[in-house]
Amino acid sequence: MSPAQVLERTYATLKERLLSGLYAPGYRLEAVRLADDLSVSMTPVRDVLNRLTGERLVHAVAGDGFYVPVMTEDALRDLLTWNAHLLDQAVRRRPRAERVGRGLPAAGSDLADRTGILFLMMARDTDSAEFEQAVASVNDRLHVVRRRELLVLRQAEAELQGLEQAYRNESARDLARQLRSYHARRLRQVSSLLRRPREGGEA
Repeated sequence: MSPAQVLERTYATLKERLLSGLYAPGYRLEAVRLADDLSVSMTPVRDVLNRLTGERLVHAVAGDGFYVPVMTEDALRDLLTWNAHLLDQAVRRRPRAERVGRGLPAAGSDLADRTGILFLMMARDTDSAEFEQAVASVNDRLHVVRRRELLVLRQAEAELQGLEQAYRNESARDLARQLRSYHARRLRQVSSLLRRPREGGEA
């Protein structure tokens, strides 16, 4: 395997672990242990940790190493508000009708994955690389939080299905309305989304 292939495989593996929540917030990502675990040298691991730091999926502390970021309530509010702004602007741009609704996953698939795919498709419909990059970044940083939604928000699945249907129907007004409700609901539940959820969820 070439050095480039090793680097990309290492990047894909570590990123997937971070997005899945395998490492707890505040966990120290020790390059030596990761290299041993992945059966690679230290060089690609360090390169990948620096790359993930640039993507804000890893937090680097000068002289102390790399850590899984700790999401605060203020940080989550900022991310949700930024995501709401990006998607509101995306809806205001008329999407290409021939692309709308194509490629959405089936209901019942992973909620966090489906949410990210829908929002990324909305960004891509604007034909703006900046929109796409910004939404992709927010998707990554919110992925772990979205994985908790089914345990915290009883209506999470129904909300997502409503968004998907509005997107398929090319109903900009309905989609914009549902997006506002979607983000407002999560902004009210920031504390619950960040603490360990209990079975049964909250209203």
